[in-house]
Amino acid sequence: MARMNSSLFTGAVFFCCAAVTGVIAVSLLSAAAALYVLMAAAFAYLYAYAYGQAQKTRLGGVPPSVYVSALAGVSFLVKLIFVLNLQTQPESDFHLLYTAAVSVANGDVSLLHGHTYFQTWAYQTGFVAWMSAFIRAFGADVTFFKVMNCVFLTATNVLVYATARRFVSEKAAQCAGFLYMLNPSVFFLLPVLTNQHLSNMLILLGVYLYTSEKASRFPRGLTLAAAGAVLALGNAIRPTAIVAVGAILCVELVQCADALMRKRGLEARRLLCAASLAAAYFGLAFILSFSVKASGLNPHGLSNRLPQWKFVTGLNYESNGHWNTQDSTDIFSLPTHGEREDRAKELLAERLSAGPGKILSLFRQKTRAMWISYDAPEWAFGHWSGSPAITLPFIGNVTVTGLLQSAAMGFHCLVFCLSALSCWLLFRRRASGGLTVPCLLSVVFLFYFGIHLVIEVQQRYRDFGMLFIFILAAYGLEFLLNRPERPAPANA
Repeated sequence: MARMNSSLFTGAVFFCCAAVTGVIAVSLLSAAAALYVLMAAAFAYLYAYAYGQAQKTRLGGVPPSVYVSALAGVSFLVKLIFVLNLQTQPESDFHLLYTAAVSVANGDVSLLHGHTYFQTWAYQTGFVAWMSAFIRAFGADVTFFKVMNCVFLTATNVLVYATARRFVSEKAAQCAGFLYMLNPSVFFLLPVLTNQHLSNMLILLGVYLYTSEKASRFPRGLTLAAAGAVLALGNAIRPTAIVAVGAILCVELVQCADALMRKRGLEARRLLCAASLAAAYFGLAFILSFSVKASGLNPHGLSNRLPQWKFVTGLNYESNGHWNTQDSTDIFSLPTHGEREDRAKELLAERLSAGPGKILSLFRQKTRAMWISYDAPEWAFGHWSGSPAITLPFIGNVTVTGLLQSAAMGFHCLVFCLSALSCWLLFRRRASGGLTVPCLLSVVFLFYFGIHLVIEVQQRYRDFGMLFIFILAAYGLEFLLNRPERPAPANA
């Protein structure tokens, strides 16, 4: 990676990220039981201790190949056992997506053509087409896609480690990957047929490719084009990759401006590299959307025909930015798309005129709902009439879902504390080089955090942002795990 020497930009990014993650960490400290925070910290310490013991052997630590094999194997096995022992069935939007995929696999596209959901949010056709291909080829059922979720989340776990390894030591990167594997939040969406898992994996793979070293075996422009293509695939599954693409282009433009001001003669090459990523991303996105139209799946391709909707719900002061029946009825009871679009614009203009005090109050409520509240158990465990209760030492009687929720809160608290520490340490290092990777990760998180101040929020949407928090936490782990030992006091 090129060195990020624009200290003003990097300093602002790391300061803002430290402030945001710090506020969330403090809020989580008051909400999370100390026992669960200590439990999460203990896991990280135990792995670091085991790594330190391995360093004393001939191996000199845990070799990356051994670690990746063990991480992937254990992660997949644990997730597989979990999903195979739950009878979670598709509900709500997920049921509609799966039903549409089965219909398409059988040659019937009437649901995609006739249902308001797919005619309004045509971009959902990408995930439907992906599922239908497996249903048609292998007779895939709900269980098949649950197992695929295990594969995607396992690959994501490996990418968390691999991306962290770009800017921290092997030991700290392995600890970050280990913590993500143990993250209880993953299990709340694991058996759900959501497009989030595949999309997140592809987007993180695109970020990983972008952060590859300049001295890799492939030309930089080709690597960035591959990153753009992978990001376009991720966006076709779920339109989140545009956040990562925006962050990448922002970082690239700052680097170009920096090179221009310092007269290094690198600005043309940086612009060409950024252009190759943008061309691959937008070019493939156009091809995929055109293909959906040409194939007859959806006449609107992969477009979003009502982008105002997410902002309308996100700025609803009564629902605190959540989806709500009132807005849904108000807009979708209208007979034509044009009328719905006009009504959405009216509501949006009305809510934006509420005044800064009311808007800032809504932002606080939404931040708490998005990043500080407990994970919603209904998606994975909604089929249980009552969550089984168990008795644990030091905790007492607790339900399984309650235990997972509290443990997830503890993990979130720990990684946000580590991320705040990371960003503060990076802020202090802002004038030094080699900070492009953590800077990019911070920009992605800040963009994602910022956009959810104004669009609809749900607890399950935070999984994308948490990927980058876990990776950023590696720098804090690096600081804590590799602090020099104090010298022994001299004998009197």
